[in-house]
Amino acid sequence: MLKIITTCILALVSLACMNAQTEMAWSTYNIGFVAPPTMQTLVDSKGRFEVSNDNVQISIFPWDGRVNFDDLGDGTIDIATQLGYETTGSADALELEDFQGFYVQATKQGVEAIVVLLYNNAGNVTLVADIQYQPGFINEAMDIALSFYATN
Repeated sequence: MLKIITTCILALVSLACMNAQTEMAWSTYNIGFVAPPTMQTLVDSKGRFEVSNDNVQISIFPWDGRVNFDDLGDGTIDIATQLGYETTGSADALELEDFQGFYVQATKQGVEAIVVLLYNNAGNVTLVADIQYQPGFINEAMDIALSFYATN
Protein backbone atom coordinates (compact mmCIF):
# COMPACT_ATOMS: atom_id res chain seq x y z
CA MET A 1 0.00 0.00 0.00
CA LEU A 2 2.84 2.37 0.84
CA LYS A 3 4.39 1.61 -2.54
CA ILE A 4 1.17 2.60 -4.34
CA ILE A 5 0.84 5.85 -2.39
CA THR A 6 4.50 6.74 -3.04
CA THR A 7 4.10 6.00 -6.75
CA CYS A 8 0.98 8.20 -6.94
CA ILE A 9 2.75 11.08 -5.17
CA LEU A 10 5.76 10.84 -7.50
CA ALA A 11 3.47 10.78 -10.53
CA LEU A 12 1.63 13.89 -9.34
CA VAL A 13 4.89 15.73 -8.65
CA SER A 14 6.22 14.79 -12.10
CA LEU A 15 3.02 15.97 -13.75
CA ALA A 16 3.18 19.29 -11.89
CA CYS A 17 6.79 19.79 -12.96
CA MET A 18 5.96 19.11 -16.61
CA ASN A 19 3.22 21.76 -16.56
CA ALA A 20 5.26 24.30 -14.60
CA GLN A 21 5.68 27.68 -16.24
CA THR A 22 7.92 30.63 -15.54
CA GLU A 23 7.46 34.32 -16.20
CA MET A 24 10.02 36.01 -18.42
CA ALA A 25 10.34 39.75 -19.01
CA TRP A 26 12.14 42.21 -21.26
CA SER A 27 12.57 45.28 -19.08
CA THR A 28 13.63 47.52 -21.99
CA TYR A 29 10.05 47.53 -23.30
CA ASN A 30 8.19 46.39 -20.18
CA ILE A 31 6.80 43.23 -21.75
CA GLY A 32 6.45 39.85 -20.11
CA PHE A 33 5.17 36.42 -21.04
CA VAL A 34 4.79 32.95 -19.57
CA ALA A 35 7.04 30.20 -20.89
CA PRO A 36 8.31 26.73 -20.00
CA PRO A 37 10.97 26.78 -17.26
CA THR A 38 13.49 25.26 -19.69
CA MET A 39 13.71 28.54 -21.62
CA GLN A 40 17.12 30.20 -21.55
CA THR A 41 17.82 33.82 -22.38
CA LEU A 42 20.07 34.17 -25.43
CA VAL A 43 19.89 37.94 -26.02
CA ASP A 44 18.68 40.73 -23.73
CA SER A 45 19.63 44.01 -25.37
CA LYS A 46 17.97 47.29 -26.20
CA GLY A 47 17.06 46.07 -29.67
CA ARG A 48 16.15 42.42 -29.14
CA PHE A 49 15.07 39.84 -26.56
CA GLU A 50 15.56 36.16 -27.43
CA VAL A 51 14.89 33.03 -25.43
CA SER A 52 14.73 29.39 -26.46
CA ASN A 53 14.63 25.76 -25.49
CA ASP A 54 14.84 22.65 -27.68
CA ASN A 55 11.32 23.14 -29.04
CA VAL A 56 10.59 26.87 -29.24
CA GLN A 57 12.61 30.01 -29.94
CA ILE A 58 11.18 33.47 -29.30
CA SER A 59 12.61 36.70 -30.64
CA ILE A 60 10.94 39.99 -29.67
CA PHE A 61 12.00 43.29 -31.19
CA PRO A 62 10.60 46.78 -31.73
CA TRP A 63 9.05 47.45 -35.12
CA ASP A 64 9.96 50.83 -36.56
CA GLY A 65 8.45 50.16 -39.96
CA ARG A 66 5.05 51.22 -41.14
CA VAL A 67 2.06 49.48 -39.62
CA ASN A 68 -1.52 49.71 -40.82
CA PHE A 69 -3.17 50.59 -37.51
CA ASP A 70 -6.62 50.65 -39.14
CA ASP A 71 -6.21 46.93 -39.85
CA LEU A 72 -3.64 45.30 -37.59
CA GLY A 73 -4.45 41.93 -39.17
CA ASP A 74 -3.17 43.09 -42.56
CA GLY A 75 -0.27 44.80 -40.81
CA THR A 76 0.69 41.50 -39.18
CA ILE A 77 0.71 39.71 -42.54
CA ASP A 78 2.78 42.53 -44.06
CA ILE A 79 5.35 42.26 -41.27
CA ALA A 80 5.56 38.46 -41.58
CA THR A 81 6.17 38.86 -45.31
CA GLN A 82 8.86 41.48 -44.69
CA LEU A 83 10.54 39.02 -42.31
CA GLY A 84 10.70 36.49 -45.14
CA TYR A 85 7.80 34.28 -44.09
CA GLU A 86 5.05 32.77 -46.19
CA THR A 87 1.79 33.09 -44.31
CA THR A 88 -0.68 30.24 -44.20
CA GLY A 89 -3.89 32.20 -43.68
CA SER A 90 -5.33 35.41 -42.35
CA ALA A 91 -4.21 37.05 -39.14
CA ASP A 92 -6.30 36.55 -36.03
CA ALA A 93 -6.71 38.75 -32.97
CA LEU A 94 -5.17 37.79 -29.65
CA GLU A 95 -7.16 38.34 -26.48
CA LEU A 96 -4.61 40.28 -24.42
CA GLU A 97 -5.20 42.74 -21.58
CA ASP A 98 -2.33 45.15 -22.14
CA PHE A 99 -1.75 45.02 -25.89
CA GLN A 100 -3.65 45.02 -29.11
CA GLY A 101 -2.35 41.86 -30.67
CA PHE A 102 -2.63 39.88 -33.89
CA TYR A 103 -0.86 36.75 -35.02
CA VAL A 104 -0.41 34.73 -38.17
CA GLN A 105 0.97 31.24 -38.70
CA ALA A 106 3.83 31.21 -41.16
CA THR A 107 6.77 29.23 -42.53
CA LYS A 108 10.24 30.21 -43.67
CA GLN A 109 12.63 27.67 -45.19
CA GLY A 110 10.67 24.82 -43.62
CA VAL A 111 10.58 26.38 -40.14
CA GLU A 112 7.13 26.85 -38.64
CA ALA A 113 6.41 30.05 -36.73
CA ILE A 114 3.81 32.32 -35.25
CA VAL A 115 4.45 35.99 -36.01
CA VAL A 116 2.81 38.28 -33.47
CA LEU A 117 2.24 42.03 -33.74
CA LEU A 118 1.82 43.73 -30.38
CA TYR A 119 0.78 47.35 -30.02
CA ASN A 120 0.71 49.09 -26.66
CA ASN A 121 -1.48 52.20 -26.82
CA ALA A 122 -0.26 53.49 -23.46
CA GLY A 123 3.39 53.45 -24.46
CA ASN A 124 2.86 53.98 -28.19
CA VAL A 125 5.15 50.99 -28.80
CA THR A 126 4.92 48.40 -31.55
CA LEU A 127 6.69 45.08 -30.97
CA VAL A 128 6.99 41.96 -33.07
CA ALA A 129 7.38 38.49 -31.59
CA ASP A 130 8.74 35.81 -33.90
CA ILE A 131 7.94 32.46 -32.24
CA GLN A 132 9.52 29.58 -34.13
CA TYR A 133 8.67 26.05 -33.07
CA GLN A 134 9.50 22.45 -33.87
CA PRO A 135 6.80 20.27 -35.47
CA GLY A 136 4.26 19.23 -32.86
CA PHE A 137 4.87 22.21 -30.56
CA ILE A 138 2.35 24.70 -31.92
CA ASN A 139 0.32 24.57 -28.68
CA GLU A 140 3.37 25.57 -26.64
CA ALA A 141 4.04 28.44 -29.08
CA MET A 142 0.39 29.60 -28.95
CA ASP A 143 0.39 29.48 -25.14
CA ILE A 144 3.32 31.89 -25.19
CA ALA A 145 1.64 34.18 -27.75
CA LEU A 146 -1.49 34.32 -25.60
CA SER A 147 0.43 35.19 -22.44
CA PHE A 148 2.00 38.57 -23.38
CA TYR A 149 1.41 41.33 -20.84
CA ALA A 150 2.84 44.72 -19.86
CA THR A 151 5.14 44.81 -16.86
CA ASN A 152 5.68 47.78 -14.57
